[in-house]
Formats: sequence, C-alpha cells, structure tokens
Amino acid sequence: MDKGGCGPGDGAPIRRSELDVQVLRHLASARYFLPEKIVHAEGAAAWSKVEHYLHRNKLNLALDIAMSVGKDLGANKDFWREILLATRHLELDEHAGKLAQWIALRQES
Repeated sequence: MDKGGCGPGDGAPIRRSELDVQVLRHLASARYFLPEKIVHAEGAAAWSKVEHYLHRNKLNLALDIAMSVGKDLGANKDFWREILLATRHLELDEHAGKLAQWIALRQES
C-alpha cells in the first residue's frame, strides 16, 4: 500500500502515519524471529527486498515478500504472529483471515 509521502530518490524523508509505524514495527519483529540462516546470502538477499519496499513505503509489497521469505525459511509461529498483526494493521482482512487459517493448520501439524 503506497500511503503517499515522497517518491524514491528525491532525498526527502517519507512521512509515515502511526499505522505505517505499527506495520514497520511488526515487520521488524518478524525479522527478529526468522531463523539464523537468514544471515546467509540467500536469506539476506531476500530480506533486503523487504527493506527496499519498506524504504519506499510500499508496505503491501514488503509484506508479500516477507511472507515468501518466512515460508522459504520455515519461520516459526512468532514470525507468523507478527506478519498476521501487520496484515491486520493494513486492514487486509481477507488476507489476514487466510493467514490466520494457515497458521492454525501449521500449529495443528
């Protein structure tokens, strides 16, 4: 979700709403809960794409890539809880519902 602000490359800081800040906090927390193997080139390169979109205030794209990274790296329930909270802050209700179901299925198995 491009929430406005300044365009990439113009050097001016992006103005972020409180909602945006909450999403950023959840994604930062999610990153903390990723397995240590993210420090390897593959995981780090993938997460750098998340950061790329965060810096451009493209929160939906950052979230999609974060989810992909989590799946690829076998992220734990704490990671997914933070991703779920981020989707709820972005008011992606359908997406959040599907994610909550997927998390519940993973916990049962």
